Amino acid sequence: MYFSYKAQNASGDIVKGISLASTREEAEIFLAQCQLTPLSVTQKKGTVKIPKKKISLLFRQFATLFRAGVPAGIIMDTVLEGEKHKGVIAVVQALKCDIQMGTSLSEAFGKYNYIFDRFTIAMIGVGEEQGNFADAFTRIADQLESSQKLASQI
Repeated sequence: MYFSYKAQNASGDIVKGISLASTREEAEIFLAQCQLTPLSVTQKKGTVKIPKKKISLLFRQFATLFRAGVPAGIIMDTVLEGEKHKGVIAVVQALKCDIQMGTSLSEAFGKYNYIFDRFTIAMIGVGEEQGNFADAFTRIADQLESSQKLASQI
């Protein structure tokens, strides 16, 4: 289950999106944390699925931007600007809000363990410990691409 929303940001603009929250209350809390005032929050059936190829591309983008020295918040904005897949947008918006609130990247990704596997979350934790997100995200993207290639050969 997930929720679609229409909300107003601090500038007064109306924004639409989806929240991966489990309950309406969690969705409204998420919006408040993102400094959005909910105008409508509607429960949707089903789950938001993100294709593995999209996830590997997302990590490849993160790796490239971290390697260029771009801060995490700006990376999230950059990804959001060019993304069309509603699942990717929802996850990146949630990650951005978590990061803005001071949550570590590994904790933020860990909240979505139904999208990101343990290996991915652990590698992000290693990147935090070593202060090298670029290498961590590159390894994640490489591993995802390798497993996709192997799966296509079977």
